Amino acid sequence: TTCRECESVSRVHCGLVLSHSDCRMPIAHCLNALLSPIPSPMRIYKDFKFEAAHFLPSAAPGSANARVHGHSFRARVVIDGEPDPETGYVFHFEDLEAAIGDTEAALDHRMLNEVEGLSAPTLERIAIWIWNRLQNRVPGLAEIQVSRDSCGEGCVYTGPARQTRLAAE
Repeated sequence: TTCRECESVSRVHCGLVLSHSDCRMPIAHCLNALLSPIPSPMRIYKDFKFEAAHFLPSAAPGSANARVHGHSFRARVVIDGEPDPETGYVFHFEDLEAAIGDTEAALDHRMLNEVEGLSAPTLERIAIWIWNRLQNRVPGLAEIQVSRDSCGEGCVYTGPARQTRLAAE
């Protein structure tokens, strides 16, 4: 890296710019240049809840999961990004709420097995289903969490494997 004032080469140590011996600027100058107001990566999220019934076709016959039953679900949509220099937002929460709204409506008070793409609605498959609905509407989508708080169970999905993402991009 270079000193912003004199353009001489500087060294980096432990994340701090140290003056190169040829730089006549004091080390404080180089530190101030490093600490200038550059946006840092952020992670934001929005939760939504839905009530739904389901059964698991793969469950052992006679088990509770093989029968129709319901849960209160909580989903969290997580976005990574840098705040926009003008607005200060990574992603405007009103826009995120609008993107999530259709997804929430498709799940809330539904029989999940009847929702297209969720014939076997495990937490894992619900998380993937939500990701697939939002991935083209939410730039910076980083993670989908789905949980059944009353059971103390949840799933965290961070999207398709990196190789798959690169092939699709």
